[in-house]
Amino acid sequence: NIYLKANNFSNVGHITGSHSKVWVPGYKSDIDVSKLPKEFLEEVDRLIEINRGGRSFRGWDEAKRLTNAEKGISNYISHKSYLKAGGNLTLEITKDVLNKEADILADKNIKITADKLINTREGKDIDITLEFARRYHYRHRNKAGKRSTRHGDVYASKDWIETLYSDKPTQIVAGNNIQIIAKKVGNGEEHRNTAPQY
Repeated sequence: NIYLKANNFSNVGHITGSHSKVWVPGYKSDIDVSKLPKEFLEEVDRLIEINRGGRSFRGWDEAKRLTNAEKGISNYISHKSYLKAGGNLTLEITKDVLNKEADILADKNIKITADKLINTREGKDIDITLEFARRYHYRHRNKAGKRSTRHGDVYASKDWIETLYSDKPTQIVAGNNIQIIAKKVGNGEEHRNTAPQY
């Protein structure tokens, strides 16, 4: 069994490695356009309007869409930190527990008491480019003077930040029960045979 009592507790590993980037069609991107900030999308609209300048224009056919995007490929490797108990594991922490790029493990039960439990991963921010397009229509007159409606696209590109992670999750894993008593619990993964108590 392991019993720890302290003001703060940190179980922190790190990642090493690099990343690469590839271009993918918008529908294969991990970017959810509906979740992009309003200010970002308004700037894309402004760029589209600028790029439309000078063209014959009668109106838009549709809303803007994500046509292509850079996608980060993570080659980062996790060098995890471990806190492991062969039986029960109890943490009585006055303030914060930070479990980052690390695992808290027990063969039996885990009980964590803290003001805040932060169970997270180390991320690497990279710059990627998003390409948007908006379809429009215009009137065209051929050499014979006959008019027809034609369609075209206006494009605009803008940089965005994508966060990449390593090859392993951060976890709190117990053979039996996990009990967490905290005012705030951060994200991450928990695995146990029965549900934790908060």
